[in-house]
Amino acid sequence: MTWKPIIVALALSACGVSDADKIAGMEANRAAILADLFRQQAECHAQAIEFSGDRHVLDACIETYRLSAESAAIVIAAIDERITAVRRGKR
Repeated sequence: MTWKPIIVALALSACGVSDADKIAGMEANRAAILADLFRQQAECHAQAIEFSGDRHVLDACIETYRLSAESAAIVIAAIDERITAVRRGKR
């Protein structure tokens, strides 16, 4: 999950793609990352219900979600920096 958006952003910047298309692609990657976090959060809610008697399952899910959220924050920040650079013409 972590490297794919960055690789896509770099690939788009190397091609003959317009700045608007580059930004749209990066924004789509950001949206996909956020959607994955919401999906993972919903999965933790479902596990909390299904495994209500097993705290270890919920703890593992929450820890995985926390790590994913930290990773996503780093990647989203990199995407936002790249979008800003493209908008400023620093391809």
